[in-house]
Amino acid sequence: MSHQMRENPDYGNWVPKRIIYLPLTLGLVFLAASVISFFLLVPAAFFILVAAYLSYVRLQLSSREGHVQESVWKLVIEHLDWNGEGRALDIGCGNGGLTIKLAQKYGGAEVVGSDYWGKKWEYSMNVCERNAVIEGVSDRVTFQQGSAASLPFQDEFLIKKMYGDPEELLTAIRSWGTVKVEFIQTRNSPFVPRLLKAPFILGTMGLIRGEK
Repeated sequence: MSHQMRENPDYGNWVPKRIIYLPLTLGLVFLAASVISFFLLVPAAFFILVAAYLSYVRLQLSSREGHVQESVWKLVIEHLDWNGEGRALDIGCGNGGLTIKLAQKYGGAEVVGSDYWGKKWEYSMNVCERNAVIEGVSDRVTFQQGSAASLPFQDEFLIKKMYGDPEELLTAIRSWGTVKVEFIQTRNSPFVPRLLKAPFILGTMGLIRGEK
């Protein structure tokens, strides 16, 4: 008897393949050119090591191996002070991972995912919608294209755009009357491997939460 295999969702990866291909290509070029000069082995080794490191990071983030991306989404939901009633907005949703996890967590909620879905990223609205179908939440999840600099939800959600270092953000949020504001560093979570704690990977990522 044949069994139909369930289609797996595609949530993408925070490290696009093209970012790996660039240093790998440069490394191979320098390696080939090292027959002319032995010193070219130095940049060859450097770029190949960078490509190897980025490949490791991509593997750890993926849903097939390290599951770090999924763990970050779970961390966000664990610190979300919400009863699941009403609607939620996920800005910069990528391929809809956190958007869909929120809908799965809160069975009565409607969740909107928004992203610019630029060409330089391996994400798209079509993939988001397909993922929602696969995960069985397409009736409560919608996706809409929009830039973080100009979001199309001003009449539906309270949106505050903020930029700055964590302390400046915490001070601003406290000024709204928010109490127990804290900055949770993602890098300190037990699921983050040591090599992913670099500043340009997950080292500066964090969550800001508080109670109104």
